[in-house]
Amino acid sequence: LAASFDIHNLDLAVVDLDRSPAADRLVRKALASGYFRFGGYEADYGSALGRVELGAADLILEIPRGFERDLAVDRSARVFISADNVDSAKGGLGSAYLARIVDDYAADLGAAEAPPETAPAGGTASGPSVFSRFRFNTRLSYPVMMVPAIVVMVLTMFCGFLPALNIVGEKEAGTM
Repeated sequence: LAASFDIHNLDLAVVDLDRSPAADRLVRKALASGYFRFGGYEADYGSALGRVELGAADLILEIPRGFERDLAVDRSARVFISADNVDSAKGGLGSAYLARIVDDYAADLGAAEAPPETAPAGGTASGPSVFSRFRFNTRLSYPVMMVPAIVVMVLTMFCGFLPALNIVGEKEAGTM
């Protein structure tokens, strides 16, 4: 267990447009997980995105207006999770952690509102839903991700092999 792929202390910026007790409980549940540090409340998504661009936040949790009302009336609501994927492992795991927390929150709401014999088992029949939207490579096209990766690998190998070959040549010529 010397190596762990868990990522902790991700900075979470929250855009709470609802300012309701239900939204506050969701934020507290996310922060209580131990994976996130509270990066502060932002007034709108643009200012939260500015924090991500400055490196002051890793993820954004946006809770829309009417979140608590939608939960009470429709028994479903939407939240928006946005992750900085410059470090794809950090962004991917962070958004997965946050999505799982939202899922657990939804399951807790469903279990609390439903009678014990009809409580959802593991699934989220009601509650917040999580959806993904990609801003770069929206169709997740393989070449768009792989071509730059291959170019970087070739350049890395070239920059490693060229000096190594030069040193071997100098050694063989007896000048080193």
